[in-house]
Amino acid sequence: MKRLLTLLLVALMLCTLACQPTPEDDVVVNKGEGVFEQRIEEAQEREGYQVLAPTQDASVPILEQPPYEHPSRWEEYIEYSNFDVTISADIEVAGDAYPVVGVRTSDFAEKEGEILRILETLIPDAEGMRNGIYTYEDYASRIEILSLGRFDSDLMKYVEYDEEERIDAEKEMAELYEEMKLLPHEEDFVDFSGFVTAVGSQTSYLTSEGKRWYVTITENGFSVSQGKGGVYPEDYYINVSPAQPGQPQPTPYPNIMISQEEAKTYAEDFLKQGAETPWAILKAEPAGMLKYSFNAEETADRTETQGYLVTCARRIGEVSLYTDLSSGGSARLHFDEALYSVPLETETLSLFVDENGVYGMWWNNPIEAEETVANNIELLPFEEIQRIFRQTLKNGLSWSEEVEAYRVDGELIPSRRGYVEKIELSYVIVQEKDKSGYYLMAPAWMFYYMTGIERETNEDGFSIIAINAVDGSRIEL
Repeated sequence: MKRLLTLLLVALMLCTLACQPTPEDDVVVNKGEGVFEQRIEEAQEREGYQVLAPTQDASVPILEQPPYEHPSRWEEYIEYSNFDVTISADIEVAGDAYPVVGVRTSDFAEKEGEILRILETLIPDAEGMRNGIYTYEDYASRIEILSLGRFDSDLMKYVEYDEEERIDAEKEMAELYEEMKLLPHEEDFVDFSGFVTAVGSQTSYLTSEGKRWYVTITENGFSVSQGKGGVYPEDYYINVSPAQPGQPQPTPYPNIMISQEEAKTYAEDFLKQGAETPWAILKAEPAGMLKYSFNAEETADRTETQGYLVTCARRIGEVSLYTDLSSGGSARLHFDEALYSVPLETETLSLFVDENGVYGMWWNNPIEAEETVANNIELLPFEEIQRIFRQTLKNGLSWSEEVEAYRVDGELIPSRRGYVEKIELSYVIVQEKDKSGYYLMAPAWMFYYMTGIERETNEDGFSIIAINAVDGSRIEL
């Protein structure tokens, strides 16, 4: 519901800018089919194109171009007949060269070597193994919890089932009991004979120190962790640990025994040692590893360990990152049909780090970088990007309507008001023209846009308006 509200608000906020000191002529936002490909061909001609590995060797020369000129900050107030937008943001540009990399969808059946390298890095002293992750004891614990009744999150305790709930719980317990009879016990490991890297496998490993690691490999997902539960960022702790009336909210994850910088260092060391794919760290946020089974009456027992969830992104060349889209959505404008879209899932890599190092890793929707199709493509001048963005706002906000939303004190929050407080030159994936299943990682300007309601209530964070930095076309994320 929040995301729907966000998209509706963006749609109506990108729509009413009817009179700013606009350019003398309307800017054509989408420059026409084939312009991006033409710019790639021009770059290839300049460079004497040859197929290069996506992790470009430093010995391969990159033709120098003049440094990309841009202001360090954009400050502007744009007022239209029934809408206004405040732009107040640093302009983040990394590096001097902007390659374009050809990629395709992949799966973990193609990545046995990289899976093995990661497992050998995280579990270097494995001495026992077994098939499967869940054990007899896991199911017994689940049955025990079901027998306690229904957990009431308001009262923070278990209460008796009503008759219908009791029948359902007894049925579930009976099914679990039948399944658990076929499962191994927690200590049922055999001598280690090598890591299993096959797609469709679930395997547990025991180290010489007594640590247990749980590995799951599917076609599109690879996880290896010391915990069976999920990782929850900082807001979860507050949600499950409500303060008593009149008391302050609890500190998110008070038992973290590591600093944010130490967590990033652990993550960087692992990426250097265990990863073949070039990754870079985007952010690290407090989080906890929730137990697979736990006593919900004891808040302190809800997490196996507490630390930081480190979000990583694929690195392009040596400088630019594939943008983190985890906290925002695409600003799909009412009028716009973007030339380039993203019909594949976003590749993600997350690490959970505590004071002992990397506790877990989750890699989803892998892609395969196949070639560098241009070492350093020419970008549109930033002045033109600014004109295109203003026009995008004008066209998109022209039909917005007021949405009623109120502050705590009852005052109306202006909904026909927008804010841009972050601008960065990053990378997105676009589908290459006339090549099914083949894509390009292309430089793009990312404008992080918030409505007045989003900014004041901090509900869905932001939406992203992406503009191809090469040809000025809108990109749907």
